[in-house]
Amino acid sequence: MKSIRRWLFSSHFLVGLMIVLIMGGSFLARRFAERATIQNRFVSVNLQIVELARAYVEIEFDRAIATLNAFKTNPVLSPDREEEANDFLASQLPSRPLVLNFGAIDEKGILFASSNPFNKGLSLAERDYFREALKGKVFISDAYLGLVTKQPTVAIAIPFNYRKNGRIHRGVLYQSFNFKALHQQLSKSGQGEVLLTDRNGTLLLHPEWSNVQRFVNLAELTPVKLALSGKSGFAGKYTSPLVRGERMGAYAFIPRSGWALATSMPSLNVMLPLKAWLFDTLLLSLLALLLAFLIAIRASQALASPILQLTGLANELAKGRLNIRIPVKRKDELGILAESINRMAGELENRFKEIRLLKDELEKRVEERTKDLSAQAAELRLSNQQLNNTVEELQHLDKMRGDFLNIVSHDLRIPLTSIVGYAEFLEESALNAQQKDFARNVLAASDRMTKLLDELLDFARMEAGKFRLSRQTIDYPETVHLAVEGMAPLAEKKKLELVEDLPPGLLVDADPDRVVQAMNNLLSNAIKFTKEGGRIEVRVRQEDGFAVTEVEDTGKGIDPEDLPHMFEKFYRVPGGGEKGAGLGLAITKSLVESHGGQVEVESEPGKGSLFRFTLPLAKEA
Repeated sequence: MKSIRRWLFSSHFLVGLMIVLIMGGSFLARRFAERATIQNRFVSVNLQIVELARAYVEIEFDRAIATLNAFKTNPVLSPDREEEANDFLASQLPSRPLVLNFGAIDEKGILFASSNPFNKGLSLAERDYFREALKGKVFISDAYLGLVTKQPTVAIAIPFNYRKNGRIHRGVLYQSFNFKALHQQLSKSGQGEVLLTDRNGTLLLHPEWSNVQRFVNLAELTPVKLALSGKSGFAGKYTSPLVRGERMGAYAFIPRSGWALATSMPSLNVMLPLKAWLFDTLLLSLLALLLAFLIAIRASQALASPILQLTGLANELAKGRLNIRIPVKRKDELGILAESINRMAGELENRFKEIRLLKDELEKRVEERTKDLSAQAAELRLSNQQLNNTVEELQHLDKMRGDFLNIVSHDLRIPLTSIVGYAEFLEESALNAQQKDFARNVLAASDRMTKLLDELLDFARMEAGKFRLSRQTIDYPETVHLAVEGMAPLAEKKKLELVEDLPPGLLVDADPDRVVQAMNNLLSNAIKFTKEGGRIEVRVRQEDGFAVTEVEDTGKGIDPEDLPHMFEKFYRVPGGGEKGAGLGLAITKSLVESHGGQVEVESEPGKGSLFRFTLPLAKEA
């Protein structure tokens, strides 16, 4: 060094001094002019990074909402099918690494299905996403700590309808984010960091996961504060409570969730190239005094070349050509910066590919969902039309049934009453024996007609749902005795032995008139099908909280093929002699079952028949 200085001072001091001053001044002027360009490039790159990160988060939101909308039509998501619902939600996790949990909440806030079996049964009624989504809107929650996973997370929730016990209820479907997995994809950018907070400034994403776990609040951090106010841009120098030194970075607001997104890197990093240039300039100036003009020019070119390459790469990235890379041959700060920008370009290229894939998948799902909804709408319109037609038919049938009741009760009963009155008058008049027999036959036929009309009216009321019981606590053996006593004259007329076995004090909650009606139907059949000199026995006993009544006769019995049809409407036993409407036993069965009892028959041809029915005892019994 000393020999060079001597040579410079001795032979070219003045020339060398002028060269150093001119070259050094010019070089420094150029570098300070490029300072603003470098800063602008830095701002541009950071803005691109934060915009790409925001687009990526928005895509994840769209994907989550599309997934939940697809899930809510699945019929397995019901409290009636908990195991299937849990299995279905658990099967969706492997293909979605950014999802921490799927869950379905009922209308009371109870988690009835979850991809994590340890979550089932938790009460989420106080969660903001449950309350807001239950109002009928898509909601993105603030940060909260998972009750089971103990991880900071955020939930996206939508309302949905589920079926329980045959009824439709309103519930909530939600997806919680796995930020621990998300930060591995978005946390780093070059030498800086990517920060993400919720609408309150609570940290959701940071390279140091422990800061997220501590629920650090950065609402007052300059870029976060600006982003939460709804702005996007580049923040100047600021300090962060998480790291030492001044920082710089871009920020953006995510409107859908109200979150803040920011990049952060040391402000010194921006000035490192300039400081290196200043040092090189001074060194080259000294070397210029020692090694001459050409060495100074070559040194300047060697220093400027990587900067120009980085500038060219930044321009290409700005144009969207993300496949371009810089060959890295240096190990200094410029080489590290080149490697970082290459790495950033690779990550951006991969993210754009993922975004395109996600966009294609979303468009495909939207198209498929639109087709499904169109088909469902067509089916629904057809079902509504069929339902309207069915309602009109039922209304028409109900009107016909009402008209039938009016006709029977008024148009048939009134003339029948007149016939009965005239027949009774003729029977009591001064007629000969044959004429009185005619009058008695008319009365008997009228009685049968009256009974037939009563049975038809009761049957029509039952079919129309207008049949009403007047239930009360009755002395059941006494009520049965009244029915037997009323039928005794018919039994005596056929010389039948009518026997009763009725224990006293048995109370039943029933309509006494309908009990007598049921007994009359069974006794009239027994009398009708039992030959003269036969026996009919009526028995009542208590068994397992029921009053059991049996009517047994010694008639001709019932063929086995007729037994299954005995209580069917309008069914009449072949060869049964006097024919009725075939409604007596059907009405008896309906009366007994409306009281909560059962009726059955046992019979063998030639050995008689046994009809048995049960009625529940009164609570006092």
